[in-house]
Amino acid sequence: MYCLVCFFQAEDGIRDAQESRGLGDVYKRQLKVLLFTEFVPTQRMLADYLGLRGFSVACLNGSMDMDERQRVQREFAGEVRVLVSTDAGGEGVNLQFAHVVINYDMPWNPMRIEQRIGRVDRIGQTRVVLAHNLMLQSSVEYRVREVLERKLGVILQEFGVDKTGDVLDSADAEQLFTDLFIETLLHPDALEDEIDATVDQVREHAAVVRDASSLLGDVGELDPAGAQRVRQHPLPYWVERMTLNYLRANGGEVRARSRGDGESWDLTWPDGSTQLDTVFTPFDAERYPAAAHLTLENARVRGLATALPVFLCGQPVPVVPLVGVPSDLQGIWSLWRVSLVSPERREHRVVPVFVHDDGRPLGISARGVWDAFLAAECEPERIIVGDQAVAAYELAYAAAEQEARPQFDELLASHRAAIEAERARGERAFESRRRAIGRIGLDAVKRHRMRQLDDEIERWKKGLAARETAVPDMTAVLVARIEPTP
Repeated sequence: MYCLVCFFQAEDGIRDAQESRGLGDVYKRQLKVLLFTEFVPTQRMLADYLGLRGFSVACLNGSMDMDERQRVQREFAGEVRVLVSTDAGGEGVNLQFAHVVINYDMPWNPMRIEQRIGRVDRIGQTRVVLAHNLMLQSSVEYRVREVLERKLGVILQEFGVDKTGDVLDSADAEQLFTDLFIETLLHPDALEDEIDATVDQVREHAAVVRDASSLLGDVGELDPAGAQRVRQHPLPYWVERMTLNYLRANGGEVRARSRGDGESWDLTWPDGSTQLDTVFTPFDAERYPAAAHLTLENARVRGLATALPVFLCGQPVPVVPLVGVPSDLQGIWSLWRVSLVSPERREHRVVPVFVHDDGRPLGISARGVWDAFLAAECEPERIIVGDQAVAAYELAYAAAEQEARPQFDELLASHRAAIEAERARGERAFESRRRAIGRIGLDAVKRHRMRQLDDEIERWKKGLAARETAVPDMTAVLVARIEPTP
């Protein structure tokens, strides 16, 4: 706590100097400190400690819903000077109006430190980000981190990347560094050997990532003019129109919030959940840092975009004469995307369907027509519109439902097998970690790590149960009437 007090005393000294020059109010509004801790009880202690010393404090943790997080975000963008957050609380929150990060509790995984800093070091940040890490210098944990960070720095420089996250998957890293710290706490004499073994694994991961990246080729120099064109692209406005129109058409609610020189939106989704004070463009996100910035990175918005059908009922149906098909082969041909949709997985199959004019669905002919499409350039000679186009789509849809059923059954079986394999791997991994924690000599540390592991297992089980749910989806890619060439 002494280091924390010294930091704020130093900042207060700067503030006093600014106040003597008439800039105190500006300074207090601009200086925002993001303070990270691992545990909610520690969070409450820090909030009380700083509050009693005259600092305005807000708290953010994983138990808060999205509305509460947005409220805290607005408070921090306003008068609140210090935000005390857990790792779970900081997820999905953009805080680029702050630029000072203090890690009161240091996680074992260095990627989580990068993620913490990433909450403020992002697009829209106008100042140099300062990060302060608090550790006990005489501890084994400090020695492990000191050696580990030095050797990881060599690897990152060797492979030309900036962050551990560029060469490691987050799930792999969590287990890798947890095992390292547990082993070094149990066997401090083997510290160098354990770190070297971990660093070797990181180097192997980095080599794999580099080899995979080389397949993509050289991207060349960044073009500032091109970046500016991307920044001015109308995509954010398209996303805004899509989202607002979807809500209005599907039982949601859209309310404009006037902000003097512009506006933001209060959104109510069809399921009743709300997103208050929302903007869509980077320009508005910079002007109103407390507002929630909705982009295609948002799961809801991305879901709307991916659900947009390629071909709609009633859309004009082209009539295409094909070379190389039998003279009596004419009817409605269509291409469908069959999907298995689960909360974290979406698998696809593409199914061609052909319905002859005499009403017969012909599977072999459907694939033959597809091959003919791919083999030659095809130009429609006319289009079918109105009721005829609707009838053609409905005929294709009815046949596709029958043809797609085996494809969906195959996807479902594959999905269930993958879930069972994941369950088996997870159970083995958790049992291994439980045995490792059981070897820790300090009872308090052992109990704490066991509670952490039990919480992680419970979250994993809930996530696995959610992913077991899967529903079919079928979307038309193309519907056309096929006729032989004269």
